[in-house]
Amino acid sequence: MLTFKRQVSLVMAVLMLLIYAPLPSAVAAIIATDEAAGAASAAEQRIKVRAFLQRADVVRILEAQGIDPAEAAKRTDSLTAGEIDQLAHKIDQLPAGGDLFGTLALIAVIFFLVLILLELTGFIDVFTFINSPRR
Repeated sequence: MLTFKRQVSLVMAVLMLLIYAPLPSAVAAIIATDEAAGAASAAEQRIKVRAFLQRADVVRILEAQGIDPAEAAKRTDSLTAGEIDQLAHKIDQLPAGGDLFGTLALIAVIFFLVLILLELTGFIDVFTFINSPRR
């Protein structure tokens, strides 16, 4: 019984020494609001860049240039907050419209339809293949 008490007391002594052993202390500090918001903003911008890289037209362009889209997405994870901020800002500055040819073709079709409508109502006489009320 005496050896059991010695073993228990030895274990308890070691545990008490470990409790009072110097541990690294936690440091608390006040941070500015913009720093706290910057961390949340960086996470949102990282999500925006990932979503941009997953778009079908971006994937097609990356593959045309010989870049693996999955590798590009992995590399965005290693970018710093400042680099992600710059990249997200550039994405925001990109034009939102489609291609120029499609827009011009749509304008030309609308213009042609307006001319045909004006010809049919008799306001103009431009097309010879349309029987307008003036003739």
